[in-house]
Amino acid sequence: MNEANFKAIIKSKHNTYTEAERKVADVIISDTHAFSDNDMTVSTLANKADVAPSAVIRFCRKSGFASFRDLKLMLAVESYSREHLYAPNVDINDDSSSIADKVFASGMTTLKDTIRLLDREALSRLVDTVLNAEKIFIFGVGTSAPLVCDAAYRLLQLGYPVFSSNDVVSMKMLTMNIERNDLAIGISHSGRTIATVDAIALSHEKGAHTACITTFSESPLYRSADIGITICSEESRYKVEAISSRLAHMCVLDSIAVSLATAKHSVTAQRMTETDSLLSGLRYSK
Repeated sequence: MNEANFKAIIKSKHNTYTEAERKVADVIISDTHAFSDNDMTVSTLANKADVAPSAVIRFCRKSGFASFRDLKLMLAVESYSREHLYAPNVDINDDSSSIADKVFASGMTTLKDTIRLLDREALSRLVDTVLNAEKIFIFGVGTSAPLVCDAAYRLLQLGYPVFSSNDVVSMKMLTMNIERNDLAIGISHSGRTIATVDAIALSHEKGAHTACITTFSESPLYRSADIGITICSEESRYKVEAISSRLAHMCVLDSIAVSLATAKHSVTAQRMTETDSLLSGLRYSK
């Protein structure tokens, strides 16, 4: 286990734990600072979670720790490294300035956690697949819809044949046109959006390459895709879904776009010149 945000890791694995193990996870997520107390023991944590001590031991092992001591050390380090960050919880009595501090702090934490845990091999595979795909399809609805539009626009700028949809009906229509050697990308914070999962699953059945960008590695979307990229967020701390996670999703998509641009540098430079010329008439002069 590296020094990455362990809280983010257990959130992404939450659905894989047993009921008792989830209680342990929930206590840890809600009270990391308690682990800076040297008196914290297996029994103490078990009592806090209202489970048997054996559940704490199973949780440690399932989470990749050889012992409770290793878990405690990781969380103590985690707590210390974050003690100067604002808590991401937004209180109803907070003013706009305080809310801005908390939202920005959460966004910065999300980006730092995501880059630490980013699967670089999966990212590289996805870039290579885009480079070699005959057509590219991008799917996503709800809070992922703006990301779908932005990703499609960036790929169009670079000259890739891309089709996108954030509408459930048109997503089904687009999947009818997917063929082998095409690539379908699904974007979803939860990884459980039925329309997006179904679009990727159907694309896979038709022999196309599939990929996804999501927050949860145990989600149906992640399991349906050939290539999965996950981001980390503290989204469960907010009542509104996907506040900070959108930043991480966007940075992953930007990383892909820039990687594609550098892979075909001369072509990209020419296209950027043509794009600037094309758009010059749409902007006011200085």
